[in-house]
Amino acid sequence: MFLGLEIGSWAEWVGAFGTMLTVWLSISFYGKDNRVRFLVRQTSHVLTKNKNGSIASHEGVTLSGFNDSSQTALFAFSGFYLQPCRLLRIWLRLLNGLIASRRMNRWLYKLVDLRGKARPLGDINIKNLLFGNDFETVEGHSRTTDVKIPLEYLLNNVVNMLRQDKYNLKRLKKGKKVIIVYVFQKHDGTEYHSRMVIDAELVKKIKEKL
Repeated sequence: MFLGLEIGSWAEWVGAFGTMLTVWLSISFYGKDNRVRFLVRQTSHVLTKNKNGSIASHEGVTLSGFNDSSQTALFAFSGFYLQPCRLLRIWLRLLNGLIASRRMNRWLYKLVDLRGKARPLGDINIKNLLFGNDFETVEGHSRTTDVKIPLEYLLNNVVNMLRQDKYNLKRLKKGKKVIIVYVFQKHDGTEYHSRMVIDAELVKKIKEKL
């Protein structure tokens, strides 16, 4: 006997506790394993294949996503915009968190629409993508196809955005960082971002076009 219980009773209690702990850990790990984690990779050039089979490198940006989870999911590249002020960034992060939580599914379309209207003007159209046919099926621990953005396309769009964006235009003129936000979207509306600080060389080309 130990602490008022027979040795056999203690063994039963320990066995029951061990079983409950195993079940809890299994559920916990299963839940974590089924969360979709999506990573975005950037490279500062665009590779193309010539007619003779050789590879040529051009100025621009190449993006690819990696599904760093065991769950298959649908993803699409949505476009890019210029990072807004801190207050708007917090608001956008909150909206994206509500969409990703899946706790407000009945208001999903309204939340996506609200996020789209709150976001600064950009080369992006999330609303038309939601549950559309432009998504790529990406299995667990696999990557998306490359998204290639030529420099001229990126440059022209950024210049057009800056002409309508007083916040970032002011930052550019003061020599402060201006950041491009690239967006991938999961089929349920959740967004995944990758940021790129506009370097000095690109800033010079932008100022020449403004």
